[in-house]
Formats: sequence, C-alpha cells, structure tokens
Amino acid sequence: MLNENDEFKKWFKILFNAFHREETAIEFLHDSSPPQEFFDIFSPIKHCITNTKVIYYWSKDDETKIIQQAIDYIEKNFQTQESIESVHRRELQAFKDDENRLNFQQRMEWTLQNAILEDINNFIPGFNYLYKYGWMPSLNRQSDGKNDLILTNGKGIFAIVETKRVDKHNKDLKKYRKYHVIAQAIRYKRAFIEQNLNNPDIIAVVAVGITEEHSQKRYWPGLYDERVFRAFSFIKYGRCDFSDPEDEGFFYASSNSSNSSLSLAGN
Repeated sequence: MLNENDEFKKWFKILFNAFHREETAIEFLHDSSPPQEFFDIFSPIKHCITNTKVIYYWSKDDETKIIQQAIDYIEKNFQTQESIESVHRRELQAFKDDENRLNFQQRMEWTLQNAILEDINNFIPGFNYLYKYGWMPSLNRQSDGKNDLILTNGKGIFAIVETKRVDKHNKDLKKYRKYHVIAQAIRYKRAFIEQNLNNPDIIAVVAVGITEEHSQKRYWPGLYDERVFRAFSFIKYGRCDFSDPEDEGFFYASSNSSNSSLSLAGN
C-alpha cells in the first residue's frame, strides 16, 4: 500500500519538471489534481479554478523559496531508497578500481573526482551517494561519450556531475574547457532525463560542472540547477556560500528549455 510520500513523489516530479522547463504554472483536470495537503507545503503557490481545470501558479521570484521548501520536505519525510547503499558501494568500488587503468591525463581528472567524492559536503552537499560512475547513454554508440559521475541524495534527486581540469596559464583553453564541462553536463542531463521519463523514483535531475578541487569552482547549466544545489547547501549549513558564476550569460546555457520532460501532468 502506498503511503502519502509515495503518492507525493509524482506531484514533486511534475513540480520540478516545471522548474526544469522554466515554467511558472502547472495545471490539472479536476479529477487528477494533487491533494491540498501537497500544496500546503509551499506557501508562495497560488491556484485558480476554471470549469475544467485547476491551475497552480507562482512568481519566478518565489522559485528559490519553493525549491527550498520542496527539498526540505523530501529530506525530512522521504525514506532513503532501499537499494541505494549497495549501489553506492558497487559504483564506488568500480571508481576506485579504475585508478590504475588510466593514463596520466585521465588520472588527473580521476583525482579531481576522488576529491569530490571524499569531501562531498563541501563540493555539493546533500548528494551523498554515487549512483553511476562512467555512465554511457548508449552502449552501442561510443560517440555519445561517457559521463563522469551521477550522484543522488538517495530520495529521488539526482546530480549529473562533469569534471574537467583547467589550464590556468592558457586563457583561451581555460575558457574552452569551462564551456565544454557545462556542455557535457547539459548533454548527459538531457540523456538521463530522457531515459528515465517513467521512473517514479527519479523526481528531479540537475547538473553541475566542476573544474578545480582547491577553489571548488562550480558551473551551473541554468538557474534552476543552481537553485537546487544552493537549497541543499542552505538546508545543511543554513547558508548558500557557493561563489557566483563568473559570467552568467556564458555559463547559464539554455539547457532547460528543451523538449526533455520528466513527467507529464494528468491533463
């Protein structure tokens, strides 16, 4: 028998999908609308009723608060998925085993990834489980590439993590690699979403690019992604101390307004 939080998963999925698509409203037919108890979680969300639909809407200015309220509820009320501990151990072992198989350049990037995994709360707090290492969107098409890390909070929110070493002394190469790490994060995020459209345990997917372990430089594909990561930081530390992007126009690529969708509302 489903408990309330199992039922809430699908509503959270629809809500986060709206954020992902840069929308500020979701609508439902009268007989498929979420219970009022769900929307009681979010103080800024309002609603209106038409002859056939219930429309829930919010201001873009309130999105940060709504995301924080959603994640706070999930963290406090959802149980950690049963298999995630064993998945984490398996993928972490695969990651450790890979160290001695890599060439010099690959090992430098592996070292950055290892620093992230060993100090997760300072890099991207809340995402404590390694869900996939070296995930390939297509086993049949090598050209689709291989993602670095997929992390999760164990309760339905997943982070696509791409890493790239940056040459500090070559400005053009530095800029290219920063752009490339975000482009990869966007591509793997889209692929992961598309492959998990109907997976009820995947509520939200965000992405981040990380280029240095010492200064912990993070680059977000979009404002939604950044707000989710900052919400986790605020919940854990009571503050959002991530540095601001160096160039929002450059690094906030139009990654979220794609046709990829985590879920469709019942309308």
